[in-house]
Amino acid sequence: MTGDMPRHVSSGATDNRVPLAEVMRWLLPWIVGGLLGGMLLAGLWTASRAEDEGTYAMGMAMAAVALLSLIWELETGLQGGLDLQRNVFFVDTGPSVVLLSLLASVAGLAGLIVAARVPGAATEGVGYAMATISIGLIFSNIKHYFDSREAGAECGSRTHDER
Repeated sequence: MTGDMPRHVSSGATDNRVPLAEVMRWLLPWIVGGLLGGMLLAGLWTASRAEDEGTYAMGMAMAAVALLSLIWELETGLQGGLDLQRNVFFVDTGPSVVLLSLLASVAGLAGLIVAARVPGAATEGVGYAMATISIGLIFSNIKHYFDSREAGAECGSRTHDER
């Protein structure tokens, strides 16, 4: 009797599947919003439990950045959603890379100053994290800039060879 039963039955369900990129386009604003909301609450909680002024300032700064990011994410989501193909942390032009590197250097230096001068383990960790994230942002943007220039040069040489 098992020989009479078909092993694979096509119900047409596979024909109606939504592509993963489309599902992520729907879910991404909710995931990002949830993470930013969690950061906002964590910053407020840190500020409310602070025993010194440095920890209070870091908690409030974290809450403020999370709130501004949440507002920006909400505006972006209402205007058509976040684009998975374009990362908002990368810049494509030379002057933008220089400006972003300068701003991130200042933020990283501020993080190191906070870590060195403000007492408290939490504040020290936040300062070192701020410096580390700034360094990562600088190097990843420099890499992205040169990768995009290289890709553009390869694309240009292909069109030149095709002529």
